[in-house]
Amino acid sequence: MSAYINEITVMGNLGKDPELRYFANGTASLRISIATPDQWTDKETGEVKESTQWHTASLLGNQAEIVAKYMKKGDKDLGFVARCKQRFTRMNAPEWIAYLSWSKFRI
Repeated sequence: MSAYINEITVMGNLGKDPELRYFANGTASLRISIATPDQWTDKETGEVKESTQWHTASLLGNQAEIVAKYMKKGDKDLGFVARCKQRFTRMNAPEWIAYLSWSKFRI
């Protein structure tokens, strides 16, 4: 089989109000922060523990304008994301960071 899928699904809450901007050519660009909480019980102590993972994602065009209009901090969202990598250098060593580029979004 030669087909591969590099896509993830993120369901969580918006961490802050969406930030809508426009490129010089008029294309809308939106950056959002999504919180996905996790809860588990520590096997040794029986204590309930919690943590939150933060995801930053971007949307472009009409989809960006719709999300900016109807969504606000705390709203639940569901996104199907094409995951991308970006290379950068820190302290003379190359590193990779994953960022999310929405392919589909549900409000």
